Amino acid sequence: MTRATAQEVPKKVQMSDRDELLFSDMPDLEEGFEFSAQTSDREVLHAIWSRHAVGDIQADEGWATLYERYPDEPRFLLLNAYTELLAPEVHGAWDTDYFLVKLNKIFEQGGAGLAPALQDLVKVGFRRVLQDDTKGAQRRATAFASKLGIALDEDLEDKAIEEAELRLSHLETGLIHKLHARTAGNAPAGQVKEKARPSATDHARLLTKAHGPKKPYSPKLKLTMGEAIEHATFGVGVVTALSGSRATVLFRDGERKLACAAR
Repeated sequence: MTRATAQEVPKKVQMSDRDELLFSDMPDLEEGFEFSAQTSDREVLHAIWSRHAVGDIQADEGWATLYERYPDEPRFLLLNAYTELLAPEVHGAWDTDYFLVKLNKIFEQGGAGLAPALQDLVKVGFRRVLQDDTKGAQRRATAFASKLGIALDEDLEDKAIEEAELRLSHLETGLIHKLHARTAGNAPAGQVKEKARPSATDHARLLTKAHGPKKPYSPKLKLTMGEAIEHATFGVGVVTALSGSRATVLFRDGERKLACAAR
């Protein structure tokens, strides 16, 4: 199966005449474009759509940015996980447990409505899972797949994976079309809700579920969602979100945004 790189045009973004009109109101993106808190939702979507034209833009960062802003929209997280699988493979930048954290969140939030797309996502990630030699990783992925009625084994055919990838690409393209209309005039891409402040109880609960030993914090540390770190000033915290080289960490006294090594 052909994998897309940041410089290639994946099957899903081969444009029709109608597609060429998308984001025609937006200025061309420049080399070196980066997502930030000041980037509007429409600019994020434009960057995702234009990633074939500007080589250093990674669509997964765009979907991660939107999910961080609208955490009640599991489709954004699903497409973040999907486009991570399309990105060029970098040793150590992806692992099965990191993937499974996202799959479980999508499963909990998306319900039956996202079940078919989640099944496709598991199939597309199958080859990456096979390459992960972390102890028990394949067993944990197989257990999750079984909840969705999928048998993850060597008999999963290339054609089934390619068909799954094509359906996900259509999902992404269709959602971008919808959000193109929704964000006209720089309107938000999702429903803005006031986020409840995490409590000390939330912190204690997450600590009991944190995986692996807690690590001393360093801005150069590569973090994964759900792991515990120890900060010299803020104490012990749990990683609750990742976006590029920024991590959201819940400490006893509240959330903090910390620098980390980009995944």
